[in-house]
Amino acid sequence: MAEKTFLGVDLELTDGDLVINPQGDLNLVYYESNLAQALAKRLLTDDVVEERDETGRIVLKARIIDGQNYGSSLYQIIGKVPMPYLEGFIADIVRTSLQRDPRVDSVTSVNVKVVRDAIRIDVTVLPIQSNTPLNLVVELTG
Repeated sequence: MAEKTFLGVDLELTDGDLVINPQGDLNLVYYESNLAQALAKRLLTDDVVEERDETGRIVLKARIIDGQNYGSSLYQIIGKVPMPYLEGFIADIVRTSLQRDPRVDSVTSVNVKVVRDAIRIDVTVLPIQSNTPLNLVVELTG
């Protein structure tokens, strides 16, 4: 398995919470599972943070993580009136966001379904140094 170490190891998260195993230790995710978790987290993280004053006006709008292109703008789309081009627009955001991860060689497919205030994304990526596609499903709700 040493040949997959470039895909990384991290703490396992479920719905943003750390996972604790039966022995009471923090669970880890390895390699492909780590990449899948990291890519899902990237898509689920809003890349723009807004602060509003007491009147509701935006007083600060900034890219998170010091402008390092982490996250996506998917949360800014949830709840928008579905239009013919919306799913294609979302697919472009997903491709751009995932392609920023240096462990991703290519995003081979993105299927998007928008229903009211929910977005379901089925995506397949090809990790670098691999011939095995990685499938990922991400759901966002407003």
